[in-house]
Amino acid sequence: MAHTIVPAEVKANGDLRLPAPVRQALHLRRHGGLVGFVIEGKRVLLTKATVVPEPTLSEEELALLTRLSKRGAGRRTFRTTEAALRYLWSL
Repeated sequence: MAHTIVPAEVKANGDLRLPAPVRQALHLRRHGGLVGFVIEGKRVLLTKATVVPEPTLSEEELALLTRLSKRGAGRRTFRTTEAALRYLWSL
């Protein structure tokens, strides 16, 4: 994979304008796109980001979670919040 360095000036207030080739590579629109910064030691990678809303629980679901957490034996663990919610909704 070829590497291309595209320079961009950081302004005094910390603002940074993403050059057109970077926006094109990330498929970003000029306004409203989100980017994420991945810090790897002294390197920082820029990637397109999306916001994933955190699911909200109803009062009944919270009460059920509280009851389940007090049962003790047979507790389940889940790798993701989504998996836990799927299990909760299946009860």
